[in-house]
Amino acid sequence: MKTIPFVLALALSLASCTTGPKPGSDSKTPPPPAQEVFEYICMGTEPFWSVEITAGGIYFSSPEIAKTAYPYKAPKTGDAGAVYETEATISGVKSKLKVTVSPGACSDGMSDTEYPYFSEVVRDGETLKGCAREKD
Repeated sequence: MKTIPFVLALALSLASCTTGPKPGSDSKTPPPPAQEVFEYICMGTEPFWSVEITAGGIYFSSPEIAKTAYPYKAPKTGDAGAVYETEATISGVKSKLKVTVSPGACSDGMSDTEYPYFSEVVRDGETLKGCAREKD
């Protein structure tokens, strides 16, 4: 009679152990990939300007315009590089920002520093061209 409670306890404990997928899950479907964040420093001369792209935001600045924060939105990527499009309301006015970072050797023209990317910024209709590098 002692073996029946033992066998029953063993059967119940084994029934609670599973090695397969959880009910309702599809073991053939891989989990979605983690979103990759692309972070860059973009800059240009004549006129001077810079854009810092981080997961926390996209920041535009120039000697005439104080550092302005735009929300980070994941880029559209393709053969031409990464394109970030975002907008913010600044002092009650909507401001649009589009930053394109494309692969290719680029020189800023002043320091003769070689950068691995070209950058183009369109801010409220004004187009600025320059270079970019990955953010450290």
